[in-house]
Formats: sequence, structure tokens, C-alpha cells
Amino acid sequence: MRRGGVRLLVPLAACIVALGLSACGEKNQSLPATVKKTSSPAWNGAQNPFLAPGWKPGNQTSWDDHMRTRAQKQNEYNRVN
Repeated sequence: MRRGGVRLLVPLAACIVALGLSACGEKNQSLPATVKKTSSPAWNGAQNPFLAPGWKPGNQTSWDDHMRTRAQKQNEYNRVN
């Protein structure tokens, strides 16, 4: 191989090694065991002005009805007919 080819090969190999090693640096994204997960039922929802119309926070029946209606509006069989 000529001298010019070696000059190009060394930086290219260094870039490949650097990219390969950067993939090994991913940080752990899971919660530590000391963090307590506090979750509430979905129907409790947020108390803000951006709620969907017709849904009452804290009412499970209202939540179920709203989710059923929303799913039916996304159903392709119902949208085509």
C-alpha cells in the first residue's frame, strides 16, 4: 500500500474504533430500588384545563366510556363505512 493510503487508513480506523466504543457507554435508565413508584389509577387524571371534553376526573365509568369512544374513532373498519 502506498504511503498516502496509510495516512487515510489510520484516521478512518480511529473513527471506527471511537464509534464502536461510544456505543458501550449507555447509562442505566432503570429506577433504583430505593425509589418508590407512586401511581394512581388512570381515571384520576390531571386537574388542568387541557382535559378532553366530556370526561370527569375521578369517575371510572366516565373514563371507560371516553376510552371506548376514542378507540372506536380510531377503528379503521368504522371509519371506512
